[in-house]
Amino acid sequence: MTRDAAMTRDQILDAATSLLATRGTEHATVRKVAAEAGLSPGAVQHHFKTRDELIAAAYGRTAERFRADLEDAVDGIDDPFARFRAGCHLLAGCADDSERAREATAAWLAFAGIAATGGPAAPGYREAWQGVEDDLAAGLGDREEAALLLALLDGIAVARLTEPERMTAGRGRDLIDRHLARLTRDRDDDAEGR
Repeated sequence: MTRDAAMTRDQILDAATSLLATRGTEHATVRKVAAEAGLSPGAVQHHFKTRDELIAAAYGRTAERFRADLEDAVDGIDDPFARFRAGCHLLAGCADDSERAREATAAWLAFAGIAATGGPAAPGYREAWQGVEDDLAAGLGDREEAALLLALLDGIAVARLTEPERMTAGRGRDLIDRHLARLTRDRDDDAEGR
């Protein structure tokens, strides 16, 4: 792929993700993505033959960006617990109050909606979230606690997006930190009881 073609592809994926995050799945049509990107529908179809292919590629790109954001969030943090905590804050969309964080959370939730209906992003979304649960389980040493933590993080992410006045980034971080502190206490109590 030429440099110009790669730039056009990126422009299309940015437009698709933006529409998904700000307007919902029904607006992520080839025609609307083309208009958002300032391109013709034919230019979009040159890169993505179908809407499903476009949505799947936008999901893949969003997942790649999330992994990069996660690496950035934990880079330079030596303490394993602090790294785990920073990752949890990012997963819940409350690492900061930036518009970029809000858009990333909105995109993830749009992809969750697509996955819920068996749409084109479903296999990648399910695989990624299983991987997240696996990583949390490795960090906690308990799969069920990892599933509970992931449900908490998902819930905070939804509240951050839909009720930002009630669920501020700071409140989300505090709730996560309280839950992690409780998990740490429970684990310490279990270790002492042995």
